[in-house]
Amino acid sequence: MNYKSIRTFVADDEKYSREELLYLLRFFPQIDVIGEAQSGQETVAKIMELQPDLLFLDIEMPEMNGTDVASMVKQMKKPPLIVFATAIPNSQ
Repeated sequence: MNYKSIRTFVADDEKYSREELLYLLRFFPQIDVIGEAQSGQETVAKIMELQPDLLFLDIEMPEMNGTDVASMVKQMKKPPLIVFATAIPNSQ
């Protein structure tokens, strides 16, 4: 099979949520997980360094929340696509 690897980064402050997402991503051979982080500041630093194609991003994280991280990452020359992966319950 010919496909381009999708360099992927996972950011979530909850270890078990992060591990579950990493486990699920293993079922997609085109996904190449290149790193993970557990805080907003750590995420921004690693995204700048690793330049992934795709970012799975939690909303509620210490130091800097996911929407703040997304705002900073969007300013990059070639920002990754962002998927918000969060366990925040619906308020309705």
